[in-house]
Formats: sequence, C-alpha cells, structure tokens
Amino acid sequence: MALINRDTFLKNASTEVAVCGRYYGGDTVHVGLAWIDKDTNQEIAFHFQHPTHIPFDSLKGEEYSQYSFNKLIDFDLSILPSMSALCELISQNKLDSVIFNRNGVVYDGGKFTSTGDYSTKHISERIMNCAVFTIALLNTYDYQLIKWDSWPSGHDAGPYLDPWFSAHEISGEIREHYYKTSKLIRGFHVLAAPSAKSRPATFEEVSPIANELLTAFKAG
Repeated sequence: MALINRDTFLKNASTEVAVCGRYYGGDTVHVGLAWIDKDTNQEIAFHFQHPTHIPFDSLKGEEYSQYSFNKLIDFDLSILPSMSALCELISQNKLDSVIFNRNGVVYDGGKFTSTGDYSTKHISERIMNCAVFTIALLNTYDYQLIKWDSWPSGHDAGPYLDPWFSAHEISGEIREHYYKTSKLIRGFHVLAAPSAKSRPATFEEVSPIANELLTAFKAG
C-alpha cells in the first residue's frame, strides 16, 4: 500500500489530492481529504469530526504530522478550486441536521449542494461518520471511491438513536429503513480504497487491503 506521511505529501512538486487518515487504536481510523494546490498555494486538510466541527485546516498544523496519506491518482484536478470553495463553505455552515454514528451508517449516493447542505434520498442517510462524509464529498463531484452497494450490512446503533428519530419526527418506516440498510463503512476502508485497482472499489477488493492497513497500524 502506497501510504506516505505528511512531510512527504507536502514535498509534492505538483497539485495533488489524497485521502488522509489518523490511527487512534483498535480499528479506529479517522479520515478526510487533503490537497495541495500549487496554483493557489493551498495545503489543506478537511474532515468531519462532528456536525458542528468540520475542520478546514492548514496541513502544516501539528496534528497532521500524525496522519497518513493515500493519493487519488485518477482525480480530476481541474475541479479542485470548486471543491475547495465548497469545503470551506461546509466548514463554516456546519451540518446541524446530521448525527454522528461511528459504525452504522446509511449511504445511497448522497451529495452536497452548492450551498453546503447535505442532500440525500432518505433522512436516515443523515446518520454519518467521517468515512461516509469523505465518500459523499467525492461523490458530489461524481468521483465514486467505493461501490457502496457491495458493503456488508450491520450496525451497533442501539436504541439510543430512537430519541433522535423521535425529535426529528422520523416515522417507524424510515427507522426500519435505517436498521435494515445501515452499513459498516469505516475510516480504514476509505483510507485503503485508493490502493484498490478498480474504481469504484468493491468491498471484496478493499477488505484485505484495509485489514493489512490495520495490521500495520497496530504494529506501529
């Protein structure tokens, strides 16, 4: 797997985009996007930590020295200025209608609008983690990193989500949709996906790469 560290990524002589991620132990890898734009002198990390905390930061910040980077070698760099402007808007506007859940997420092609809102087919798709946030951002520009339909179902949401459903007047039918269709799309899958040969990458292809990634992280 072609992961590089922050300093190596910053030494790139040309404009680049990458999935970036930091390992926090166990099977937890927090992910986002990073890019270097030589035309605008941007060196940015953008990631979803919480609906009201979506950092749009300089890559030179100390925390990003702990991140690993996996380049998107087939990304259309001409759309980077537009994507950067949208990311900054999302960071400023926040995503108050989204709830964070680490494991059980529903994703069916949701995208961000030009105003920075998150547009989905089902309200249950607003249960998000950093992995789905990254996938949705790329999909906004028709870059499908993974074939999400190939991901296995499963969740650990538990009944604590029921109050959120009730507060948003979400019907039993939509709740049932969530519990039936939530998937285990995690940060380590997204960080590994650029190393897959196919695009979009299937779970079958990404899974062994992601497991290898976790093994390497655990080994230090």
